[in-house]
Amino acid sequence: MPTVYVYDTKDLDSTDVIFFDKARVSATNKEVDTNMPKEKMLDFAMRVKKILVLVPPQVKASGTAKDTTVLDSIKNLIDGVITIQIGDRPVLYLPLFPALCGVKAEGDVEYTLASAADGSYALASIGKHAGEEGLPVDFDIPANTTIDFHLKFLSAPNISRVKVVLVGEKA
Repeated sequence: MPTVYVYDTKDLDSTDVIFFDKARVSATNKEVDTNMPKEKMLDFAMRVKKILVLVPPQVKASGTAKDTTVLDSIKNLIDGVITIQIGDRPVLYLPLFPALCGVKAEGDVEYTLASAADGSYALASIGKHAGEEGLPVDFDIPANTTIDFHLKFLSAPNISRVKVVLVGEKA
């Protein structure tokens, strides 16, 4: 069977972010944000084999030298949890860290202002490349069954355009 990818994109701007809750036709950026055929459900059955959470590189400008705020966002991800409930089945609680992947980019640029304090730019990202890893799972989603998928954090990571991808095959 060919591989199927179901994806959704959200900003991680709270301690509980719900994914797969909008259909492609109602999403802000349509198919760029999600390929969900319906709100909170698929119109086909799927066996999920892997979960990928794609985190874009984060850049933060600051008027303070060696500002590490952007790294705090990455630390919040490491403590995160995935919760998944399919229909009325028991909730799955999974660690977020093994699912994280993204573009590998590292760097630090510092500058000195002519008339003010030193400043810095910090760049942080997840080191695994998209598709290489991900969290191996094995569960099915029946067609037309509610999907309740959350990423939960101790504090909001404040990271934009994070994409969750369910990788599997049609059942």
